[in-house]
Amino acid sequence: MLHAPTAALRAGTLAAALALFAPGAAADVPAPGYQLTTQPSPAAYAVTCSLPGGDRVTFDGLSVDRWSADGNYLGNLATLPAFVFASFVTATPDGSAVVIGESSVGDLLLVQADGSSSSPLVQLAYNYSAAWLPSGDLVVSAATSGLGMGNDLYRVQLSPPSSTLLGHVDGASGPVAVSAAGDLYYATQSDLFPPPPGATDVVMWTAAQVSAGSLSLQNAQTVGAGFEGGSSLALDPVGGGLYLAETHFGLSLYRIVRVGPTPAASRVVVDQGVAYISDLEIL
Repeated sequence: MLHAPTAALRAGTLAAALALFAPGAAADVPAPGYQLTTQPSPAAYAVTCSLPGGDRVTFDGLSVDRWSADGNYLGNLATLPAFVFASFVTATPDGSAVVIGESSVGDLLLVQADGSSSSPLVQLAYNYSAAWLPSGDLVVSAATSGLGMGNDLYRVQLSPPSSTLLGHVDGASGPVAVSAAGDLYYATQSDLFPPPPGATDVVMWTAAQVSAGSLSLQNAQTVGAGFEGGSSLALDPVGGGLYLAETHFGLSLYRIVRVGPTPAASRVVVDQGVAYISDLEIL
């Protein structure tokens, strides 16, 4: 867990030796003003989120499980009939449930945090990332047209379950984050491998644009440009900072930056240097 001046920023990895919340490696170097602490890794190779009381929920592609903040197993919330590739798990704003996404079939499911039930929501092929709007709807980033065909942004309503296309962007699927005002942030991704240098930009659409739909890179505001990939975004609702997990396999670049207009103006908060960072979360 990374402690920032105004909040705690939690980051998870997807590497065997540095599984979720594993002890910091020698390469983990926080910037001045930030402090690293470690937490137990309850489920390796799992996506994760935190509930309001501090418990954590993990989704490893088969099991949705609940854990205490100190890593003790509290119970199974749901088990899927077959293994799938986990995309994300995110807690509802009130913490009563989580939404999980998987990219094998494209299902989104609502799972109650007390383990009492789970129910299907919608199907969005190759879903990747999700963030909550102030209305309680979910914005989902998903390549629903297929790989290599760009990426779509959808609004997902929980009750009754429905999905509405908000817009389309070029490139592979990227992460999303939403401000308290409802502005939507997105980190673009190249669909080339390896990506060309500086291929990731961080863009923003206002809440009014999100409400109107028809989002594209042409009507987005560029917040920062020229990053080397981006696997996750997180907004600090107190301090207002926007954090990016900058990720580039070819360069072995795995770090967390506070987004500025250029990479040079973006403070490197943690230089991880060892493993893919999958989840950024402001606590």
